[in-house]
Amino acid sequence: MVKISKAIPQNYLRIQDEYNKLYGCLDDSKLIPHTDKISQNTFEQLILSAIEKANKKSSREILAISPDATTYEIEQICDKRVKHYLRISRSIAAILQLLLTKFLIKTVER
Repeated sequence: MVKISKAIPQNYLRIQDEYNKLYGCLDDSKLIPHTDKISQNTFEQLILSAIEKANKKSSREILAISPDATTYEIEQICDKRVKHYLRISRSIAAILQLLLTKFLIKTVER
């Protein structure tokens, strides 16, 4: 049996005016503002750096390519992965064909 959890409001500063259309919502006017600010230039550099690292990691980590790999090594790794994925796709196709055949046989028997 699945338990359904009830939403419990957290103890934030809430709008107490019952006539306000946002009654019970977070009262952001009572929040303390951040005192430390990041400059626009630093912020942009952080974002660009994070994007660059994510791109490098996603394109190389999936194939386990080291950052100092040669073109030949990259080609070898890619060839192995392509062969691996082709084997997997053939296996999946065979399983789907078997399931479809069994389904069709059961449908015809009915």
